Parts: sequence; structure tokens; C-alpha cells
Amino acid sequence: MTKIRQWTAKHPLILPLLMAILTAGMDLFIFPLSAFVSIDALRIADIDPIYIALICNQILAVAICLLLMKWIVPDWEFHFNLAGISGGFKRYGAIGIVAFAVSLFAFAIGLMPFDRTPSPAKVIVECVVYYFCVAFIEELYVRGLLLNVLRKWLGGRDSHAVYAVLITALIFGLGHVPGTLGQPMDVIIFKILWTVGLGIYWGAIYVKTNSLWCAILSHFILDLCALPFAFSTRSDYPRISLLIIVPLFILMGLYGFRILRNGPETGS
Repeated sequence: MTKIRQWTAKHPLILPLLMAILTAGMDLFIFPLSAFVSIDALRIADIDPIYIALICNQILAVAICLLLMKWIVPDWEFHFNLAGISGGFKRYGAIGIVAFAVSLFAFAIGLMPFDRTPSPAKVIVECVVYYFCVAFIEELYVRGLLLNVLRKWLGGRDSHAVYAVLITALIFGLGHVPGTLGQPMDVIIFKILWTVGLGIYWGAIYVKTNSLWCAILSHFILDLCALPFAFSTRSDYPRISLLIIVPLFILMGLYGFRILRNGPETGS
């Protein structure tokens, strides 16, 4: 253990980078849960078992990540600071709340008429618990690990944070491509554009508030705009919805870039 920590002290960014890749891989491939449990065996009532599998695996992956980082790199700072939440939302959260409302409306009109009546349990698990877990694990390995690795590698100056946010936002956007495979090319491009935009926004929030919780909660709130999908059997993105949300999320990215360049720090 001592030798591992000595090696880590000499190469302080290698393990956090590998942990970011490992955690992202566990999230993407539903591993290690899928290696030991049949997803169909997790079916409960009308809840799609894939969501139960994803949630359980995300919790497991987060636990593995945090425990290994605490064990091998105990000084790594994810910035789970509660202090930055209030000031961060007051300063930067309004656009996120507006985006949530507009996106919720966009998906609702795109999916109407609704053709499914889900149970309350299905809505809670698939649209609340699942999206919170998504927000937590994605912010953990994209912002808490990868962004910090890049920022330190680039030199740690405030000006370098812009490059770190832009690079991680691009990786974040490309990381959503597997979930769109099989859909039309324009939909894939739209998904990349909007996730890059959101990645810049959440990265900027994280850097400016110094609080991962602020980025997690903002991510979670905006993801709740997908609630209408619980009331529809459709799984594709309606065109009218894309035409509304894609420009909006790109604007959020531009706003994030602006506050990175000009906004004052609100965290400590």
C-alpha cells in the first residue's frame, strides 16, 4: 500500500484519470452488475428492469470509485462542498430552471398524445431516482475527476479552466453517442451539440462555485425534463422537441463560456 501511494505521489494525475475512465466504462457497460445478475430478473411491476440495473450499477460504480480514491489518493478533492450551492444557484441557476421548464414543455408537446399510464413507482424510479444517479455519476467522473485532472495538467491557472471545461464538455458530448446509435444522423449530431452545450454550462458552474453538488443538482433538475417519456411508449426524440431544446442548450453552453471568462467565483 505504501509503494502504491508513493507511486501515486510521483504521478498524481494518473490514477484519477484511470478512475475516470474506469467509472465511465462501468456506467456505460452496466458493469460489474451485468456480469453477475440477469437484468430480466430485476423486473418489478411495470418498471423497466434496465433502469433498476442501471441504478444499482451506478451506485456500485460510485462506491468503488470513491472508496478507491479515498484509499489510494486520499488528498484528492472532488469539492463536495455544500457552501457553494446557494450562491451558485442564485447567480447561475436561473437559466437552468428556465431551460428545465422549456424542455419539459418541448418534450410534452412532442410526445402528445400520451399513450401510457405509468404507476407512481415507475415514474419515481425511472424519472427521479434514475436521473439523480445519472447526474451524480456523470458529474463525478466528468467534472470531479476528468476536469480536475485536465486543469491540474494544464497548470491549474484560472485561464486554464476554460480549456479543461471545453475539453471535458466535448468528451461528455461524444460519450452520449452510443445511446443514440440506430437513430438518424441528424439526431446524433443534435445530441452531441446539446450535451456539449450542457457540459460547458455544468463545467462552468462547477469551476465557479467550487461545488460538485451544485453541478449535480443542476444536472438532475434539467434531466427531469424527460419526465414526459414515462407517459409515452415512444423512445425517439420528437423533431419539434429537438428544434426547441437544441438551440436552448447551445445557448446555455455559450452562457457557461461567458461566466467562465467573466464571472466571479462564488465558492471558496
